Amino acid sequence: MKSRYAAGLVYFLSVAFTLLLRISGSLWFYDLPGYENFFTLVGQILCFGVLAVAGYFIVGKQCRFDQIKPLCDEFNFKKCSLRNFGLTLAIAVPVVFLNFLVASVWANLVVLIGYVYPSPEAHDVTVATFFADVALTAVLPGIFEEISHRGLLFAGYRDSGSKVVVVSALLFALMHQNIAQTGYTFFLGLILAATVYYTGSILPAIFLHFFNNFVSVVMDYKTLNPLFGAFAAADNWLYSTTGGTVVLILGALASAGILAVCLDAMRKRAVHDGMIPQGARERAAVGALPLRKDVLLWITVAMGVAATVFSWVWRS
Repeated sequence: MKSRYAAGLVYFLSVAFTLLLRISGSLWFYDLPGYENFFTLVGQILCFGVLAVAGYFIVGKQCRFDQIKPLCDEFNFKKCSLRNFGLTLAIAVPVVFLNFLVASVWANLVVLIGYVYPSPEAHDVTVATFFADVALTAVLPGIFEEISHRGLLFAGYRDSGSKVVVVSALLFALMHQNIAQTGYTFFLGLILAATVYYTGSILPAIFLHFFNNFVSVVMDYKTLNPLFGAFAAADNWLYSTTGGTVVLILGALASAGILAVCLDAMRKRAVHDGMIPQGARERAAVGALPLRKDVLLWITVAMGVAATVFSWVWRS
């Protein structure tokens, strides 16, 4: 119960501070040069990194330094077997392919309900800005968003059994506080949480999160490198031609198959090693607070839903 309360409280504060940063930025600081980069740095490093770890250490571990090793274990900073990391590498491209497909479908759905996507802002296309975007968009979220969602949340909600996967994915999606991202981030969150649940290590999720965001950055720099341009041209062909549609469908089926086989292999190994029980899902631990009675969780969910709905109304 102490771990659940500590993780729930610290995560709520992390998301609340992020929301306050967004509100203050949109009201007073949005036009300042470099604000978006500043917001990303503060939000990722302080809210989802420092606050997540230090807050849980203070509230959940009472600042006891002999609890640092158990804290790392609870945050799933453990070795990943070569077998599981090999399976992670095998699903990297399929995960990106499926996530881009889900993102495309989701984009069409939110347009149907009246959401208006903002016009893309012009930006410098240089090697320096490319590496800056990789750092801000791929490296930082890959590390710090995973610390919060597959580290902190797993530490608090692991007693809910396999439901921790859905809790982590749901809060990950709502954390973005943007209806344009909610659908595909929930899908990605499910996969990331499943890899942590089956491997017991946060490292595969960090890699997959980084790789997915890195590919997204590459697509924005198609004029920087001929290879990047080839990726962008292939993406355009897939979504705009009959042949591309056929390849898209076949690619989606193949990617889904590879993902299912690899995740099942991870699951079987986890069952073999005694990490999870045999069966479709793991029940909550005896004495664990039922999710439906977790008031702090539902307050956090409500805050995320409110911010997400506001992003829809604001852009409609």
